[in-house]
Amino acid sequence: MYKEIEKYKTGDKTNMTSNFTLNGTVVKYPTELDEYDFELGDLLFDFSKHINKPWWRRKYYHKHLTKTYLSILNQVWITYGF
Repeated sequence: MYKEIEKYKTGDKTNMTSNFTLNGTVVKYPTELDEYDFELGDLLFDFSKHINKPWWRRKYYHKHLTKTYLSILNQVWITYGF
């Protein structure tokens, strides 16, 4: 992955079952995904630094990293109740 996100990697793996359709047949296979642990404030700070980087300092993967940040942040739900 990218060094901006690698610092949040825990080293653990999460087991999942992925499904895809092949010629009308659903195929299931086990998948291992990397596990990440971060505080929301740290992630938001890194994302704001990433977005505000001048165009001449952006790496070739800037657009993909932006999509990755947004996909992570869109999965966060904050509920507050009394």
